[in-house]
Amino acid sequence: MNFRRIAAPALLALALAATAGAQSPTIAGRVVTPAGTPVPGADVRLEGTDASTRTDESGAFRFANAPKGVQTLFFRRIGYLPTSLAVRVPESSDTLTVMMVPSRSMLDTVQVKASLNVLAGVVIDSANRTVPGAKVEMIGTTSASTTTDSTGWFTFTSVHSGPVVLRIRKVGYQPAMHSVQLADWRGVVVRLSPLEAGVSESKRVEKSGFGNRAEWVWTETRDRLVRRGTLATVVPREELAPFGDLSLGQAIRRTRSGMLASMDLQQPGNDVCVLIDGNRTVGSTNLDTFRANEVDFVELCPPGTETSGTVRAYLKGAGCRGLRLGGSRGRGPYYAVVWLRA
Repeated sequence: MNFRRIAAPALLALALAATAGAQSPTIAGRVVTPAGTPVPGADVRLEGTDASTRTDESGAFRFANAPKGVQTLFFRRIGYLPTSLAVRVPESSDTLTVMMVPSRSMLDTVQVKASLNVLAGVVIDSANRTVPGAKVEMIGTTSASTTTDSTGWFTFTSVHSGPVVLRIRKVGYQPAMHSVQLADWRGVVVRLSPLEAGVSESKRVEKSGFGNRAEWVWTETRDRLVRRGTLATVVPREELAPFGDLSLGQAIRRTRSGMLASMDLQQPGNDVCVLIDGNRTVGSTNLDTFRANEVDFVELCPPGTETSGTVRAYLKGAGCRGLRLGGSRGRGPYYAVVWLRA
């Protein structure tokens, strides 16, 4: 893989080992390039505390006596776009990977207003080779699309803060989703897996996510997320990841994005009306029937907030019941669109 054509070539891989000691849990890791070269001098900050450090010559960092629970690490270094990682402390020995992309020289001249960000990244395959010519589509407060260049690089500028969903496609590869809660400039790396050999050309195009049905579902999703009501929310993969061992309902109730929106679902009998991957009807069920590690992101639409009508149309005959709510609040169904990981 040739990364010399990228301004400051690097991705970031973090090997995270957390000791389960009750008194002094530790967050430790190592920042490296894709080739395994250490990245020294990267600033690492633990959100909500005064704790910060820099990676040493081997790219290693360590926080002793870390607060228990979900913690967020922020990584910054000159020449790279910022990135972050949510971890659960203490947790069993595990290996988490965070990929950090370099900041190209053209981004140095980008002028953005407060609350507007740059979202950029690199698309790679299962062998860590860059993937040029991949179509990258973004849904946030607004929508946009672009194509990766010869180095696999893509860039979106002037992106509003909030939930952002990316869809990445190229014929010959399985389509991929990537979801983040954007609050700053961010660099991401997305991996595409090649399709199995021996697939006919027509099936190859369809399995790569370019069929008419896939296009229609994406159009509906884009319309829904852009027009969603103020109480509707998106819980991205990065917030679900620290709770991968829990059920989806338990995980959502612990995330920042889903905590308030899911409160009504905690009352007995208040099930949610579920749609899978934007077009597969499930109907009335409990979110705890899903596992958090199986889900890419979730759209949560409390009663009256699914303003596009797209989810209602799919679930019209699914027998969904209205929630039992107090006061004068709406009593329509609570909709959830659960997007499963490929």
